[in-house]
Parts: sequence; structure tokens; C-alpha cells
Amino acid sequence: DRMELEPSGHWVRRAQPSNTHTLLFGLRFLTLDENFAWNAFGIPDSINDADTLTETGNYRVTSDNNLIGPQAGFSWTHERARWSLGIQTKGGMFWNHTDTSSTFDVTGGGASGNSSTQVDNISFVSEGSIISKWHLRPNFSLRAGLELLYISSIAHAVEQVNFIPVSTGQNVATGDSTYMGGSIGFEGYW
Repeated sequence: DRMELEPSGHWVRRAQPSNTHTLLFGLRFLTLDENFAWNAFGIPDSINDADTLTETGNYRVTSDNNLIGPQAGFSWTHERARWSLGIQTKGGMFWNHTDTSSTFDVTGGGASGNSSTQVDNISFVSEGSIISKWHLRPNFSLRAGLELLYISSIAHAVEQVNFIPVSTGQNVATGDSTYMGGSIGFEGYW
């Protein structure tokens, strides 16, 4: 930064265009929980009369992914007097403790059952973002960004559906997810 004298006689602080770089190392905890519910109505009664549609069925599946591990990242930002634009990325290998459970029930004496599976595995998590700022004041900025998150080897609730009342554990923690979203807000310091 530098101080400049304006024609009005006032001194004004001006920011020099510059690039800033940061490194990030740390420990991160991330949880991803999903619920899936399948409800069926008008199922033929298999015991009394096959032509009567009186039975109902419910299938509920939950999956809980708890990830913890080290992460590393960096950011680069181009700073100007009135605005800045930067990118940030981070990622790491995480231990994933997955717990899935399901409940299957058909009213009227049909099939029913509960199952539960716990699996530990390694997942990869990476995150990237583009962040722009418009400096309304020297210490107060309007901020907007686009963020992307990728997680591998996690359990999705919908992938655990198999209509077998006994747990098999074959589909646990085999899915990948990608999330993208925007952000907007204010940033200030004193």
C-alpha cells in the first residue's frame, strides 16, 4: 500500500496490485448422512386373497459416513485496489467409518426384516473454489464464489436397496459424490 496526495489536499491510502499465496495443513472432520424411504400401497394380499389390494409396504434405508483425516491445500489471490479474485483448493485421504441400516416391512404378515452394516475404508476428499471480492471499504468487502466438493468411496442410502432382509454389505461405501454450489456474503476485518 502507499499514501497518495489527491488534488483536494487529502491523503488517500492506495493498494498496490499484488498476488498473495497461502498454504493450508490441518485435520478435518466431515459427515455425510442420507435417508431413503420407499412406500408402497395396494400390494396384493398373498395370504388371504390375491385379488385384494390391502397390504402396504415400507422400506427405509439410512447411511452415515463419518470421515476424518489430514488435508493440505493452497490458494492464490490477485489483489487490486477495488477488487480481488482468487482460487483455493484442498484435499486429502480420509478414514471413513460407514454405518448403514435398513428396515423392510409389509403389513398383513408379509416379509419383514432389519439389517445393519458397519464398514471402515479410505476415502478421498477434494475441494476447489473461485472467490471474488468487491471492496466496498478498505476493511469491508462483498464476496461471491463458486465451490466444488468431490468425495469418493462413500455409502449412498439408495445404493443399499436390495429387498433382502439380511445384510450383505456388498454395496457399502462404493459410491462417489460431487457437490457444486455458490456462495455470497460480506467480509470484514478491523
